[in-house]
Amino acid sequence: YVSTRFFKFINAVIKGVREKHPDANIHAWGYQNYRFAPKGVTPDPSLRINLCDHQRCYRHSLLDTNCKQNDMFRDMFMSWRAYNLPVTERGYQEVLLRSGYFYLPIENVIADDLRYFRKIGVDGYDFITTPPDGKYGKRYTPKEADEQKNAMYCLWPSLYVAGKMFWDTSLDPEKIWEDAGKHFYGKAWKVMKEYRALLRKAYTETVG
Repeated sequence: YVSTRFFKFINAVIKGVREKHPDANIHAWGYQNYRFAPKGVTPDPSLRINLCDHQRCYRHSLLDTNCKQNDMFRDMFMSWRAYNLPVTERGYQEVLLRSGYFYLPIENVIADDLRYFRKIGVDGYDFITTPPDGKYGKRYTPKEADEQKNAMYCLWPSLYVAGKMFWDTSLDPEKIWEDAGKHFYGKAWKVMKEYRALLRKAYTETVG
């Protein structure tokens, strides 16, 4: 069980660090094949866990218990809550752009995820995006570099809703989005609102 081996190792590292740096702020990944909580070893109580839910479904929120793809990830988060450690979710929103799926309307998924994390006691959340003015080196083709530069523009509705709801998960994402849309699109908001509603319907309801 890789999680058990990994966190035995992490505990040993922490013990050594604490001897010289007793106040160190230490994070550990819950990632790949060690993202479920360990068995037979208790992680150091001073740890913060950065928990990765790659391969989850972004058509549905983790709050939506009808999504069977996300059952594993709900179980994963709950396996960590049993240890009562602070947990930050490391999201994977940025990978949605890599196959050209631009402008995905996931703002309501993000809003419901934030409500879910508040409900179960996950107190940190990473929404990963890439800067439009970034310098993208040779590892990227020109097309891939353009995708990275446009990521923030493509996902801005979701970033905006998330930014607001970081502070208060009881806010209504539809009201946040209505206010943002009126100011961002101006006179075009009426048709853009219809377009975004159709896009969301297609994204969430199409089979496949």
